[in-house]
Amino acid sequence: MNVLEHSSSRLFVIAAVLVLFASVSLFSPPRTAVASSSTGVIVPLYAYPGAMWQGLIQAKQANPSVPVIAVINPDNGPGSWQDPTIVQGVNSLQAAGITVIGYVPTEYAGRSLSSVESEVNAYANMYGLSGIFFDQMSNVPGYEWYYSTLTNYVHSSGMSLSVGNPGTGVPSSFVGTVDLLVIYENAGLPSISLLASRTDGYSSQNFAMIPYDVGYASQSYISSASNYLSYMYITDGQYPDQYSALPSYFSSLMSDLATGGSGGFGSGSGSVALTIQSVGMDGTQFNGMWTVISSPDGTVLATGYTPFTYSAIPGTQYVVSVSNYQNTVFSNWGDGTTSNTIDVSPTQATTLTAYYNTGSSQSTSQSQVPLTVDSASLGGSPVSGLRVYVQSSDGSVVAEGFTPLTYQATVGQQYTVTVDNYGSYQFSNWGDGTTSNSITITPSAATTLTAYYKTSSSSSSPATIKIESAGSGGTLFQGMWMTIQSTSGKTLATGYTTFTFSATSGLTYVITASNYGSTIFSHWSNGSTSRTITVTASGLLTLVAYYS
Repeated sequence: MNVLEHSSSRLFVIAAVLVLFASVSLFSPPRTAVASSSTGVIVPLYAYPGAMWQGLIQAKQANPSVPVIAVINPDNGPGSWQDPTIVQGVNSLQAAGITVIGYVPTEYAGRSLSSVESEVNAYANMYGLSGIFFDQMSNVPGYEWYYSTLTNYVHSSGMSLSVGNPGTGVPSSFVGTVDLLVIYENAGLPSISLLASRTDGYSSQNFAMIPYDVGYASQSYISSASNYLSYMYITDGQYPDQYSALPSYFSSLMSDLATGGSGGFGSGSGSVALTIQSVGMDGTQFNGMWTVISSPDGTVLATGYTPFTYSAIPGTQYVVSVSNYQNTVFSNWGDGTTSNTIDVSPTQATTLTAYYNTGSSQSTSQSQVPLTVDSASLGGSPVSGLRVYVQSSDGSVVAEGFTPLTYQATVGQQYTVTVDNYGSYQFSNWGDGTTSNSITITPSAATTLTAYYKTSSSSSSPATIKIESAGSGGTLFQGMWMTIQSTSGKTLATGYTTFTFSATSGLTYVITASNYGSTIFSHWSNGSTSRTITVTASGLLTLVAYYS
Protein backbone atom coordinates (compact mmCIF):
# COMPACT_ATOMS: atom_id res chain seq x y z
CA MET A 1 0.00 0.00 0.00
CA ASN A 2 1.71 3.17 -1.17
CA VAL A 3 -0.32 5.73 0.72
CA LEU A 4 2.42 8.33 0.59
CA GLU A 5 3.85 7.86 -2.89
CA HIS A 6 1.33 9.45 -5.29
CA SER A 7 3.29 12.64 -5.92
CA SER A 8 5.60 13.87 -8.65
CA SER A 9 9.35 14.17 -8.44
CA ARG A 10 8.94 17.91 -8.01
CA LEU A 11 7.27 17.36 -4.66
CA PHE A 12 9.79 15.86 -2.31
CA VAL A 13 8.13 15.86 1.08
CA ILE A 14 4.98 14.42 2.45
CA ALA A 15 3.46 15.57 5.68
CA ALA A 16 0.65 13.50 7.09
CA VAL A 17 -1.35 14.89 9.95
CA LEU A 18 -2.14 12.53 12.77
CA VAL A 19 -4.19 13.89 15.62
CA LEU A 20 -3.00 11.99 18.69
CA PHE A 21 -5.07 10.71 21.53
CA ALA A 22 -2.92 12.66 23.92
CA SER A 23 -3.45 10.89 27.21
CA VAL A 24 -3.20 7.27 25.98
CA SER A 25 -0.03 5.23 25.54
CA LEU A 26 0.51 3.94 21.99
CA PHE A 27 2.56 0.92 22.85
CA SER A 28 0.13 -1.75 24.08
CA PRO A 29 -2.94 -3.32 22.44
CA PRO A 30 -5.58 -3.82 25.16
CA ARG A 31 -8.62 -5.47 23.63
CA THR A 32 -11.41 -3.17 24.68
CA ALA A 33 -13.47 -1.15 22.20
CA VAL A 34 -13.46 2.15 24.05
CA ALA A 35 -13.70 5.39 22.07
CA SER A 36 -10.96 7.91 22.71
CA SER A 37 -11.97 11.26 24.16
CA SER A 38 -10.09 13.09 21.40
CA THR A 39 -9.89 11.58 17.92
CA GLY A 40 -7.73 13.14 15.24
CA VAL A 41 -6.99 13.48 11.53
CA ILE A 42 -4.29 12.20 9.17
CA VAL A 43 -3.69 14.65 6.32
CA PRO A 44 -1.11 13.69 3.67
CA LEU A 45 0.34 17.02 2.42
CA TYR A 46 2.00 16.45 -0.95
CA ALA A 47 4.19 19.50 -1.14
CA TYR A 48 7.68 20.76 -0.53
CA PRO A 49 7.78 23.06 2.51
CA GLY A 50 5.68 26.09 1.68
CA ALA A 51 2.02 27.08 1.64
CA MET A 52 0.63 23.69 2.60
CA TRP A 53 3.03 23.33 5.52
CA GLN A 54 2.07 26.81 6.64
CA GLY A 55 -1.62 25.89 6.35
CA LEU A 56 -1.03 22.92 8.64
CA ILE A 57 0.82 25.08 11.15
CA GLN A 58 -2.00 27.65 11.12
CA ALA A 59 -4.58 24.92 11.68
CA LYS A 60 -2.58 23.64 14.63
CA GLN A 61 -2.26 27.13 16.08
CA ALA A 62 -6.02 27.68 15.69
CA ASN A 63 -6.70 24.36 17.45
CA PRO A 64 -3.87 23.98 19.99
CA SER A 65 -5.68 21.20 21.88
CA VAL A 66 -5.41 18.92 18.86
CA PRO A 67 -2.02 17.14 18.86
CA VAL A 68 -0.54 16.74 15.38
CA ILE A 69 2.09 14.47 13.83
CA ALA A 70 3.62 15.21 10.42
CA VAL A 71 5.21 12.48 8.30
CA ILE A 72 7.90 13.84 5.99
CA ASN A 73 9.33 12.08 2.93
CA PRO A 74 12.29 13.86 1.33
CA ASP A 75 13.00 11.21 -1.35
CA ASN A 76 10.93 8.04 -0.88
CA GLY A 77 12.77 7.90 2.42
CA PRO A 78 15.25 10.29 4.04
CA GLY A 79 17.36 10.79 0.93
CA SER A 80 21.14 10.91 0.81
CA TRP A 81 21.64 14.54 1.85
CA GLN A 82 20.25 16.98 4.37
CA ASP A 83 17.97 19.54 2.72
CA PRO A 84 18.19 22.84 4.65
CA THR A 85 14.70 23.87 3.53
CA ILE A 86 13.30 20.68 5.03
CA VAL A 87 15.31 21.26 8.21
CA GLN A 88 13.77 24.71 8.52
CA GLY A 89 10.31 23.33 7.76
CA VAL A 90 10.67 20.60 10.38
CA ASN A 91 11.78 23.17 12.93
CA SER A 92 8.70 25.28 12.17
CA LEU A 93 6.41 22.28 12.55
CA GLN A 94 8.00 21.33 15.85
CA ALA A 95 7.86 24.91 17.10
CA ALA A 96 4.10 24.84 16.50
CA GLY A 97 3.81 21.75 18.70
CA ILE A 98 3.70 19.23 15.86
CA THR A 99 5.55 15.93 16.24
CA VAL A 100 7.44 14.99 13.06
CA ILE A 101 8.18 11.45 11.88
CA GLY A 102 9.71 10.10 8.64
CA TYR A 103 8.42 7.94 5.79
CA VAL A 104 10.12 4.61 5.02
CA PRO A 105 8.75 2.00 2.54
CA THR A 106 9.12 -1.65 3.58
CA GLU A 107 8.00 -3.28 0.29
CA TYR A 108 5.70 -5.67 2.17
CA ALA A 109 8.57 -6.94 4.35
CA GLY A 110 10.67 -7.41 1.21
CA ARG A 111 13.43 -4.97 2.23
CA SER A 112 16.21 -6.15 4.51
CA LEU A 113 16.03 -4.98 8.09
CA SER A 114 19.46 -3.41 7.80
CA SER A 115 18.43 -1.19 4.87
CA VAL A 116 15.27 -0.04 6.65
CA GLU A 117 17.15 0.58 9.90
CA SER A 118 19.75 2.67 8.05
CA GLU A 119 16.95 5.01 6.93
CA VAL A 120 15.65 5.21 10.49
CA ASN A 121 19.13 6.34 11.54
CA ALA A 122 19.30 8.88 8.69
CA TYR A 123 16.06 10.53 9.75
CA ALA A 124 17.25 10.76 13.34
CA ASN A 125 20.64 12.19 12.40
CA MET A 126 19.62 14.60 9.62
CA TYR A 127 16.27 15.88 10.83
CA GLY A 128 15.92 14.97 14.53
CA LEU A 129 12.57 13.25 14.12
CA SER A 130 10.42 11.54 16.73
CA GLY A 131 9.34 8.42 14.85
CA ILE A 132 8.90 6.50 11.60
CA PHE A 133 5.99 5.81 9.22
CA PHE A 134 6.43 2.32 7.70
CA ASP A 135 4.55 2.23 4.39
CA GLN A 136 3.80 -0.85 2.25
CA MET A 137 3.25 -2.89 5.41
CA SER A 138 2.56 -6.59 4.89
CA ASN A 139 -0.50 -8.18 6.47
CA VAL A 140 0.49 -11.75 5.58
CA PRO A 141 0.88 -13.93 8.70
CA GLY A 142 4.50 -14.80 9.35
CA TYR A 143 5.83 -11.26 9.00
CA GLU A 144 4.82 -10.04 12.47
CA TRP A 145 8.42 -10.41 13.68
CA TYR A 146 9.63 -8.07 10.92
CA TYR A 147 7.54 -5.11 12.10
CA SER A 148 8.03 -5.86 15.80
CA THR A 149 11.79 -5.78 15.20
CA LEU A 150 11.53 -2.42 13.40
CA THR A 151 9.36 -0.94 16.16
CA ASN A 152 11.88 -2.04 18.78
CA TYR A 153 14.64 -0.45 16.70
CA VAL A 154 12.72 2.83 16.44
CA HIS A 155 12.25 2.91 20.20
CA SER A 156 15.86 1.97 20.93
CA SER A 157 16.97 4.81 18.64
CA GLY A 158 15.32 7.33 20.94
CA MET A 159 12.15 7.74 18.87
CA SER A 160 8.72 7.30 20.41
CA LEU A 161 6.37 6.30 17.57
CA SER A 162 6.14 3.70 14.81
CA VAL A 163 3.21 3.79 12.36
CA GLY A 164 2.49 0.92 9.95
CA ASN A 165 0.36 1.34 6.83
CA PRO A 166 -1.09 -1.83 5.31
CA GLY A 167 -4.02 0.33 4.16
CA THR A 168 -6.40 -2.55 4.86
CA GLY A 169 -7.34 -4.97 7.60
CA VAL A 170 -4.75 -7.17 9.31
CA PRO A 171 -4.90 -10.44 11.24
CA SER A 172 -5.06 -9.83 15.00
CA SER A 173 -1.49 -11.10 15.35
CA PHE A 174 -0.27 -7.81 13.82
CA VAL A 175 -1.90 -5.62 16.49
CA GLY A 176 0.93 -4.28 18.64
CA THR A 177 3.71 -4.95 16.12
CA VAL A 178 3.67 -1.19 15.46
CA ASP A 179 2.28 1.58 17.64
CA LEU A 180 -0.43 2.56 15.13
CA LEU A 181 -2.01 0.72 12.18
CA VAL A 182 -3.61 2.46 9.19
CA ILE A 183 -6.38 -0.05 8.42
CA TYR A 184 -8.19 1.80 5.61
CA GLU A 185 -6.88 3.85 2.71
CA ASN A 186 -9.29 4.02 -0.19
CA ALA A 187 -11.88 6.15 -1.99
CA GLY A 188 -15.07 6.80 -0.04
CA LEU A 189 -15.93 6.47 3.62
CA PRO A 190 -15.71 2.95 5.02
CA SER A 191 -18.85 1.64 6.66
CA ILE A 192 -18.90 1.56 10.45
CA SER A 193 -19.41 -2.20 10.28
CA LEU A 194 -16.20 -2.53 8.23
CA LEU A 195 -14.27 -0.53 10.85
CA ALA A 196 -15.72 -2.72 13.57
CA SER A 197 -14.63 -5.83 11.68
CA ARG A 198 -11.10 -4.60 11.05
CA THR A 199 -10.50 -3.46 14.63
CA ASP A 200 -11.88 -6.75 15.99
CA GLY A 201 -12.61 -5.42 19.49
CA TYR A 202 -9.15 -3.99 20.15
CA SER A 203 -8.69 -0.52 21.63
CA SER A 204 -9.20 2.36 19.21
CA GLN A 205 -5.74 3.68 20.13
CA ASN A 206 -4.26 1.10 17.75
CA PHE A 207 -5.97 2.22 14.54
CA ALA A 208 -6.29 5.01 11.95
CA MET A 209 -7.93 5.48 8.55
CA ILE A 210 -7.27 7.62 5.46
CA PRO A 211 -10.33 7.81 3.16
CA TYR A 212 -10.18 10.13 0.14
CA ASP A 213 -12.62 11.39 -2.52
CA VAL A 214 -15.14 12.22 0.25
CA GLY A 215 -17.34 15.25 -0.34
CA TYR A 216 -19.06 15.19 3.02
CA ALA A 217 -18.80 13.54 6.44
CA SER A 218 -21.48 13.95 9.09
CA GLN A 219 -20.76 14.48 12.76
CA SER A 220 -22.66 11.27 13.56
CA TYR A 221 -20.34 9.33 11.25
CA ILE A 222 -17.24 10.88 12.86
CA SER A 223 -18.61 10.07 16.30
CA SER A 224 -19.32 6.45 15.34
CA ALA A 225 -15.95 6.00 13.66
CA SER A 226 -14.23 7.35 16.76
CA ASN A 227 -15.37 4.27 18.64
CA TYR A 228 -12.87 2.30 16.57
CA LEU A 229 -10.18 4.83 15.57
CA SER A 230 -7.79 7.15 17.37
CA TYR A 231 -6.81 9.03 14.21
CA MET A 232 -8.55 9.76 10.95
CA TYR A 233 -8.01 11.89 7.88
CA ILE A 234 -10.88 12.63 5.51
CA THR A 235 -10.26 14.53 2.26
CA ASP A 236 -12.14 15.51 -0.88
CA GLY A 237 -9.00 14.98 -2.98
CA GLN A 238 -9.34 12.51 -5.87
CA TYR A 239 -6.93 9.83 -7.09
CA PRO A 240 -4.17 10.12 -8.24
CA ASP A 241 -3.74 13.55 -6.63
CA GLN A 242 -5.83 12.95 -3.52
CA TYR A 243 -3.10 14.17 -1.20
CA SER A 244 -1.86 17.16 -3.18
CA ALA A 245 -3.88 19.68 -1.14
CA LEU A 246 -5.60 20.05 2.19
CA PRO A 247 -9.33 19.31 1.85
CA SER A 248 -11.63 22.28 1.43
CA TYR A 249 -13.16 21.50 4.84
CA PHE A 250 -9.90 20.92 6.75
CA SER A 251 -10.39 23.81 9.15
CA SER A 252 -13.89 22.54 9.95
CA LEU A 253 -12.57 19.04 10.56
CA MET A 254 -9.91 20.34 12.95
CA SER A 255 -12.47 22.53 14.71
CA ASP A 256 -14.95 19.67 15.06
CA LEU A 257 -12.31 17.45 16.58
CA ALA A 258 -11.16 20.20 18.93
CA THR A 259 -14.62 21.32 20.10
CA GLY A 260 -16.86 18.34 19.47
CA GLY A 261 -19.06 20.59 17.33
CA SER A 262 -22.06 19.16 15.47
CA GLY A 263 -23.31 19.35 11.92
CA GLY A 264 -20.49 17.64 10.02
CA PHE A 265 -18.56 19.23 7.22
CA GLY A 266 -18.23 19.10 3.45
CA SER A 267 -20.40 19.77 0.43
CA GLY A 268 -23.76 19.36 2.19
CA SER A 269 -25.63 21.78 4.40
CA GLY A 270 -26.18 18.99 6.94
CA SER A 271 -27.28 15.40 7.08
CA VAL A 272 -30.61 13.65 7.27
CA ALA A 273 -31.34 10.23 8.73
CA LEU A 274 -31.99 7.47 6.18
CA THR A 275 -33.42 4.49 8.10
CA ILE A 276 -34.13 1.01 6.75
CA GLN A 277 -36.38 -1.30 8.74
CA SER A 278 -37.71 -4.82 8.08
CA VAL A 279 -41.21 -6.13 8.82
CA GLY A 280 -43.26 -9.25 8.16
CA MET A 281 -46.18 -9.22 5.74
CA ASP A 282 -48.46 -8.49 8.73
CA GLY A 283 -46.44 -5.37 9.55
CA THR A 284 -44.71 -6.80 12.61
CA GLN A 285 -41.21 -5.33 12.81
CA PHE A 286 -38.21 -7.64 13.23
CA ASN A 287 -34.47 -7.03 13.13
CA GLY A 288 -31.34 -8.43 11.56
CA MET A 289 -31.70 -8.24 7.77
CA TRP A 290 -28.45 -7.34 5.98
CA THR A 291 -28.57 -3.91 4.33
CA VAL A 292 -26.17 -2.22 1.89
CA ILE A 293 -26.20 1.50 1.00
CA SER A 294 -24.22 2.42 -2.13
CA SER A 295 -23.66 5.41 -4.37
CA PRO A 296 -25.01 5.19 -7.96
CA ASP A 297 -21.53 4.21 -9.23
CA GLY A 298 -21.57 1.11 -7.01
CA THR A 299 -19.31 2.36 -4.21
CA VAL A 300 -20.44 0.81 -0.93
CA LEU A 301 -20.99 3.60 1.61
CA ALA A 302 -22.39 1.67 4.56
CA THR A 303 -23.57 -1.79 5.58
CA GLY A 304 -25.39 -3.15 8.58
CA TYR A 305 -28.44 -4.99 9.90
CA THR A 306 -31.97 -3.64 10.17
CA PRO A 307 -33.02 -1.38 11.72
CA PHE A 308 -30.14 0.55 10.15
CA THR A 309 -29.68 4.34 10.03
CA TYR A 310 -27.28 6.20 7.74
CA SER A 311 -26.43 9.92 7.76
CA ALA A 312 -27.30 10.95 4.21
CA ILE A 313 -26.54 14.18 2.35
CA PRO A 314 -29.84 15.92 1.49
CA GLY A 315 -30.76 15.57 -2.18
CA THR A 316 -28.06 12.97 -2.91
CA GLN A 317 -29.06 9.74 -4.65
CA TYR A 318 -28.42 6.42 -2.86
CA VAL A 319 -28.97 2.79 -3.80
CA VAL A 320 -30.36 0.67 -0.95
CA SER A 321 -30.33 -3.15 -1.08
CA VAL A 322 -31.60 -5.68 1.44
CA SER A 323 -30.85 -9.41 1.52
CA ASN A 324 -32.75 -12.61 2.26
CA TYR A 325 -31.87 -14.96 5.10
CA GLN A 326 -32.91 -18.61 5.17
CA ASN A 327 -36.73 -18.71 4.95
CA THR A 328 -37.05 -14.94 5.41
CA VAL A 329 -37.45 -13.77 1.80
CA PHE A 330 -37.90 -10.19 0.58
CA SER A 331 -41.32 -9.39 -0.86
CA ASN A 332 -41.57 -5.63 -1.50
CA TRP A 333 -40.82 -2.16 -0.25
CA GLY A 334 -43.44 0.02 1.39
CA ASP A 335 -44.15 1.78 -1.95
CA GLY A 336 -44.84 -1.55 -3.67
CA THR A 337 -41.46 -1.90 -5.43
CA THR A 338 -40.70 -5.63 -5.71
CA SER A 339 -36.96 -5.38 -6.40
CA ASN A 340 -34.82 -5.75 -3.29
CA THR A 341 -32.78 -2.77 -4.57
CA ILE A 342 -34.32 0.70 -4.51
CA ASP A 343 -33.08 4.22 -5.31
CA VAL A 344 -33.76 7.08 -2.93
CA SER A 345 -32.79 10.79 -2.76
CA PRO A 346 -33.79 11.91 0.76
CA THR A 347 -34.36 15.60 1.48
CA GLN A 348 -35.50 14.99 5.06
CA ALA A 349 -35.48 12.15 7.57
CA THR A 350 -36.66 9.10 5.61
CA THR A 351 -37.62 5.55 6.62
CA LEU A 352 -37.73 2.72 4.06
CA THR A 353 -39.66 -0.40 5.05
CA ALA A 354 -38.77 -3.78 3.55
CA TYR A 355 -41.55 -6.39 3.73
CA TYR A 356 -40.58 -10.07 4.04
CA ASN A 357 -42.30 -13.41 3.64
CA THR A 358 -41.37 -15.63 6.56
CA GLY A 359 -43.34 -18.78 5.65
CA SER A 360 -41.84 -22.10 6.75
CA SER A 361 -42.66 -23.61 3.34
CA GLN A 362 -39.51 -22.01 2.00
CA SER A 363 -37.22 -23.35 4.70
CA THR A 364 -35.96 -26.35 2.71
CA SER A 365 -34.90 -24.38 -0.36
CA GLN A 366 -33.47 -21.60 1.81
CA SER A 367 -31.32 -23.77 4.14
CA GLN A 368 -27.69 -22.78 4.65
CA VAL A 369 -24.40 -24.58 4.04
CA PRO A 370 -20.79 -23.53 4.75
CA LEU A 371 -18.88 -22.01 1.83
CA THR A 372 -15.15 -22.03 2.66
CA VAL A 373 -12.42 -20.25 0.70
CA ASP A 374 -8.85 -21.51 1.19
CA SER A 375 -5.58 -20.48 -0.44
CA ALA A 376 -2.46 -22.50 -1.19
CA SER A 377 0.80 -22.32 -3.12
CA LEU A 378 1.10 -24.10 -6.46
CA GLY A 379 2.88 -26.88 -4.57
CA GLY A 380 -0.18 -27.36 -2.38
CA SER A 381 1.22 -25.82 0.81
CA PRO A 382 -1.47 -23.88 2.73
CA VAL A 383 -1.20 -20.08 2.54
CA SER A 384 -3.34 -17.93 4.81
CA GLY A 385 -4.12 -14.23 4.93
CA LEU A 386 -5.14 -13.54 1.31
CA ARG A 387 -8.10 -11.17 1.05
CA VAL A 388 -11.38 -12.66 -0.19
CA TYR A 389 -14.79 -11.14 -0.99
CA VAL A 390 -18.12 -12.97 -1.33
CA GLN A 391 -20.88 -11.20 -3.26
CA SER A 392 -24.51 -12.11 -3.73
CA SER A 393 -26.11 -12.18 -7.18
CA ASP A 394 -27.08 -8.50 -6.90
CA GLY A 395 -23.47 -7.51 -6.30
CA SER A 396 -23.79 -6.88 -2.57
CA VAL A 397 -20.73 -7.85 -0.53
CA VAL A 398 -22.04 -10.37 2.00
CA ALA A 399 -18.67 -11.45 3.44
CA GLU A 400 -15.13 -10.04 3.47
CA GLY A 401 -12.00 -11.25 5.19
CA PHE A 402 -8.83 -13.29 4.83
CA THR A 403 -8.33 -16.91 3.86
CA PRO A 404 -9.35 -19.30 5.23
CA LEU A 405 -12.81 -17.72 5.28
CA THR A 406 -16.12 -19.53 5.86
CA TYR A 407 -19.50 -18.02 4.99
CA GLN A 408 -22.92 -19.56 5.65
CA ALA A 409 -24.34 -19.57 2.12
CA THR A 410 -27.97 -20.13 1.17
CA VAL A 411 -28.60 -23.30 -0.85
CA GLY A 412 -29.53 -22.54 -4.44
CA GLN A 413 -28.37 -18.93 -4.38
CA GLN A 414 -25.58 -17.74 -6.67
CA TYR A 415 -22.44 -16.14 -5.24
CA THR A 416 -19.30 -14.63 -6.74
CA VAL A 417 -16.08 -15.25 -4.84
CA THR A 418 -13.08 -13.00 -5.52
CA VAL A 419 -9.55 -13.23 -4.15
CA ASP A 420 -6.79 -10.60 -4.33
CA ASN A 421 -3.08 -10.75 -4.99
CA TYR A 422 -0.75 -9.52 -2.28
CA GLY A 423 2.96 -8.72 -2.63
CA SER A 424 4.74 -11.79 -3.99
CA TYR A 425 1.53 -13.86 -3.80
CA GLN A 426 0.03 -13.80 -7.31
CA PHE A 427 -3.20 -15.67 -8.05
CA SER A 428 -2.78 -18.55 -10.51
CA ASN A 429 -5.99 -20.58 -10.62
CA TRP A 430 -8.84 -22.15 -8.68
CA GLY A 431 -8.92 -25.84 -7.92
CA ASP A 432 -11.10 -26.52 -10.98
CA GLY A 433 -8.56 -24.80 -13.26
CA THR A 434 -10.40 -21.47 -13.61
CA THR A 435 -7.78 -18.75 -14.10
CA SER A 436 -9.95 -15.71 -13.29
CA ASN A 437 -9.58 -14.53 -9.71
CA SER A 438 -13.41 -14.28 -9.54
CA ILE A 439 -15.49 -17.45 -9.65
CA THR A 440 -19.26 -17.94 -9.56
CA ILE A 441 -20.80 -20.77 -7.54
CA THR A 442 -24.28 -21.95 -6.53
CA PRO A 443 -23.70 -24.20 -3.51
CA SER A 444 -26.04 -27.11 -2.79
CA ALA A 445 -23.90 -28.63 -0.02
CA ALA A 446 -20.87 -27.73 2.07
CA THR A 447 -18.30 -26.42 -0.42
CA THR A 448 -14.60 -25.55 -0.24
CA LEU A 449 -12.91 -23.42 -2.91
CA THR A 450 -9.11 -23.36 -3.05
CA ALA A 451 -7.27 -20.46 -4.69
CA TYR A 452 -3.76 -21.39 -5.82
CA TYR A 453 -1.04 -18.75 -5.81
CA LYS A 454 2.35 -18.34 -7.39
CA THR A 455 4.86 -17.26 -4.76
CA SER A 456 8.56 -16.56 -4.59
CA SER A 457 9.05 -20.27 -3.93
CA SER A 458 6.93 -21.38 -6.89
CA SER A 459 8.40 -22.74 -10.10
CA SER A 460 7.66 -19.53 -12.00
CA SER A 461 10.83 -17.79 -13.11
CA PRO A 462 11.51 -14.15 -12.14
CA ALA A 463 11.26 -11.31 -14.60
CA THR A 464 12.01 -7.58 -14.53
CA ILE A 465 9.94 -4.70 -15.85
CA LYS A 466 11.90 -1.50 -16.38
CA ILE A 467 10.03 1.73 -17.14
CA GLU A 468 11.76 4.83 -18.50
CA SER A 469 10.49 8.23 -19.64
CA ALA A 470 11.72 10.26 -22.61
CA GLY A 471 10.95 13.46 -24.44
CA SER A 472 9.58 13.52 -27.99
CA GLY A 473 13.15 13.61 -29.31
CA GLY A 474 14.07 10.46 -27.43
CA THR A 475 16.14 12.05 -24.67
CA LEU A 476 15.61 10.16 -21.41
CA PHE A 477 14.62 12.04 -18.28
CA GLN A 478 13.48 10.95 -14.83
CA GLY A 479 10.71 11.67 -12.35
CA MET A 480 7.44 10.59 -14.02
CA TRP A 481 5.06 8.70 -11.70
CA MET A 482 4.22 5.11 -12.71
CA THR A 483 1.74 2.61 -11.27
CA ILE A 484 1.86 -1.18 -11.74
CA GLN A 485 -1.28 -3.17 -10.97
CA SER A 486 -2.48 -6.73 -11.24
CA THR A 487 -5.28 -7.52 -13.68
CA SER A 488 -7.67 -7.54 -10.70
CA GLY A 489 -6.84 -3.89 -10.01
CA LYS A 490 -4.54 -4.47 -7.01
CA THR A 491 -1.74 -1.90 -6.89
CA LEU A 492 1.55 -3.83 -6.74
CA ALA A 493 4.11 -1.05 -7.04
CA THR A 494 4.48 2.67 -7.67
CA GLY A 495 7.45 4.91 -8.26
CA TYR A 496 9.22 7.44 -10.44
CA THR A 497 11.07 6.77 -13.65
CA THR A 498 13.55 5.24 -14.09
CA PHE A 499 11.53 2.53 -12.30
CA THR A 500 12.27 -1.19 -11.99
CA PHE A 501 9.80 -3.84 -10.80
CA SER A 502 10.52 -7.48 -9.95
CA ALA A 503 7.76 -9.39 -11.76
CA THR A 504 6.82 -13.04 -12.26
CA SER A 505 7.42 -14.43 -15.72
CA GLY A 506 4.20 -15.23 -17.54
CA LEU A 507 1.99 -13.00 -15.37
CA THR A 508 0.10 -10.07 -16.86
CA TYR A 509 0.48 -6.56 -15.41
CA VAL A 510 -1.32 -3.25 -15.99
CA ILE A 511 0.96 -0.19 -16.16
CA THR A 512 -0.19 3.42 -16.04
CA ALA A 513 1.91 6.51 -16.75
CA SER A 514 0.98 9.88 -15.22
CA ASN A 515 1.23 13.41 -16.56
CA TYR A 516 2.76 16.28 -14.64
CA GLY A 517 2.01 19.92 -15.37
CA SER A 518 2.83 20.63 -19.01
CA THR A 519 4.66 17.30 -19.40
CA ILE A 520 1.97 15.27 -21.18
CA PHE A 521 2.10 11.59 -22.11
CA SER A 522 2.27 10.93 -25.85
CA HIS A 523 2.82 7.20 -26.44
CA TRP A 524 4.62 4.06 -25.31
CA SER A 525 7.60 2.55 -27.07
CA ASN A 526 5.28 -0.15 -28.45
CA GLY A 527 3.20 2.54 -30.18
CA SER A 528 0.23 2.51 -27.79
CA THR A 529 -1.18 6.00 -27.19
CA SER A 530 -3.11 5.02 -24.05
CA ARG A 531 -1.47 5.93 -20.74
CA THR A 532 -2.52 2.49 -19.47
CA ILE A 533 -1.14 -0.64 -21.14
CA THR A 534 -1.19 -4.35 -20.36
CA VAL A 535 2.00 -6.38 -20.64
CA THR A 536 3.09 -9.96 -19.94
CA ALA A 537 6.37 -10.19 -18.03
CA SER A 538 9.23 -12.24 -19.46
CA GLY A 539 12.94 -11.79 -18.81
CA LEU A 540 13.89 -8.10 -18.91
CA LEU A 541 11.06 -6.03 -20.36
CA THR A 542 11.94 -2.36 -20.94
CA LEU A 543 9.15 0.14 -21.64
CA VAL A 544 9.66 3.79 -22.56
CA ALA A 545 6.90 6.35 -22.02
CA TYR A 546 7.30 9.27 -24.40
CA TYR A 547 6.15 12.75 -23.35
CA SER A 548 5.55 16.00 -25.18
